[in-house]
Amino acid sequence: METRIRWKAPEFRYYPKTASWYYWSIFITLLFLVFAVWQKNFLFGFFVVVAETLILSWGGKKPADLDFLLDEKGLTIGPEKSYSYTELKSFAETDMDPDDSPYVELVFNFKRRLRTTMLFLIPKEKYTEIKTALSEKLPKVEAELTILDALERIIRF
Repeated sequence: METRIRWKAPEFRYYPKTASWYYWSIFITLLFLVFAVWQKNFLFGFFVVVAETLILSWGGKKPADLDFLLDEKGLTIGPEKSYSYTELKSFAETDMDPDDSPYVELVFNFKRRLRTTMLFLIPKEKYTEIKTALSEKLPKVEAELTILDALERIIRF
């Protein structure tokens, strides 16, 4: 049976940020800068400024909608990226998904060790169909979320 499942989803989960989110970010950065000056570590101070600039610019970025296709060959994202099942080791669903979200998060693990995991959003109404199709090709494992994944959700980045 030929599997062809298409869906559209944002490239990452977006959390709207209030002005207080930006104020807190700047306040924490200022604390790090004071610490860097006190320690006379100006390289660290430079790093803090660069990091805060990136956080402020990425924090306001809204995700683009991507087209996904899951077929017999593997997963295709938009017109340019594709991953065959031979590259993928396993998949997992995260348990940190908010109930009110219209998406479920799936994590794909690659066979190559230097390749990081990839997280994709899948519409809840397509989840069962996608999970069934993936289960025929890849083993399902427990999600291993990192401390950075948890921190990202806590600070809603």
